[in-house]
Amino acid sequence: MGNLGFIVAIITSVIFWAVFLATSVRILREGGLKFPFAEILQESSRFSAFFTKPEFKVFLFGLAVRFFMLAVAYIALMQNTEESVSIADLFNELVRSDSRHYISIAIEGYHWQEDGRNLLLVFFPLYPYVVRLFSLFIPDVQTAAFVVSFAAFCFGLTWLYRLVRLDFGDSAAWWTVAFISFAPPAFFFGTPMTESLMLLTSVACLYFIRTHKWLLVGITGALAILTRMVGVTLVVVALVEIITHYKIFELARNKKWQQIKDILLVKIPLVVLMLSGVTIYLLINWYISGNPLQFLEYQRTNWSQEAQYFGVTIAEQFAHLYGFNDNFALVTFIGNLTAFFVALWAVCYAVTVKVPRKIPAMYIAYALGYTFVSFSPTWLLSGVRYMLVAVPVFMFLGIFADKKPFAGIAIFVASASGSIWLLNRFVLGWSIW
Repeated sequence: MGNLGFIVAIITSVIFWAVFLATSVRILREGGLKFPFAEILQESSRFSAFFTKPEFKVFLFGLAVRFFMLAVAYIALMQNTEESVSIADLFNELVRSDSRHYISIAIEGYHWQEDGRNLLLVFFPLYPYVVRLFSLFIPDVQTAAFVVSFAAFCFGLTWLYRLVRLDFGDSAAWWTVAFISFAPPAFFFGTPMTESLMLLTSVACLYFIRTHKWLLVGITGALAILTRMVGVTLVVVALVEIITHYKIFELARNKKWQQIKDILLVKIPLVVLMLSGVTIYLLINWYISGNPLQFLEYQRTNWSQEAQYFGVTIAEQFAHLYGFNDNFALVTFIGNLTAFFVALWAVCYAVTVKVPRKIPAMYIAYALGYTFVSFSPTWLLSGVRYMLVAVPVFMFLGIFADKKPFAGIAIFVASASGSIWLLNRFVLGWSIW
């Protein structure tokens, strides 16, 4: 139980000192002290109040979900082995190939080589370097990785709750939180993978886009891109919100060119700041290998990955169903196809529903862009995991469940059952990517 207690201690310490820092900033601000980057500090000063509101319940819910999933995994492991199982054994079972790569980067950076090639360049840097930062306080890097994933998931849920509540109310927000927490592949949120950090950074970015805090959009968007390349689609989301909120084409029709100029000169540079995440990643590739696009070469030669139209990928997924053993096909290709068609249904629902007004176009644009990018690889094994962080899809499901609660309960029960079953299979060694 030592590792488990240590994780709890670290998470509670992070919460305590974050609240302490936010309260200190608030005291200084209310005392009249002026700060640069006032927008950032204004958000920080709200953090202490943040945990006196319903968000704290969401945070605790997220923590409870993670420990519930650990208990499910532990029981599954005990039932399928004749030897005693320790908590350390459980955590080791939750570390698979990609997780090991992230832990290797956290320990050694990108300098690890195989046959003279820095193959780890295909993995984006933010998660492993956050783990490295935490490892300054947590001696065991693997434990630090779990702490990062747990904390990012819980904070990500609180931001998701805030985001959905802005437009759709408390009930839809809770439905959304429940659906994403118990999606079939949601156990990945509790492993040393990028899903939890991508949830946190992307939802924070969406929140700031929706509330039009453009400096914070640039910062959180860059962090999302540094977590996973699909974060680039957030740039499009920001542009969609600028066009629709400020009614750019209406201004153009009325020849209000100066107003358009004023909007674009202030907003667009902050949106472009998001692309600094791409720049940093390319610079890492250049520094390590001498080629800023080296990761593309490694993806092609070592992971058989190139980009193609998503429709071709869908057709290939159907073809693969007949070419592999049942277990592999069941958890990989059927899972990928199910995730795609659920997302497609959710987007179609979002386009037609009014709750009591239309769903903002930025969410639909993100769902479309995220799905397009996630299903563009030529050899797609992890589609169901990628779609775990397609936040608007779960938002649309939450809105649907809020309007049709009996259907929502049925979907949740099916999803939660799938989540427990898939976690059980994962612990037993099935190839779930």
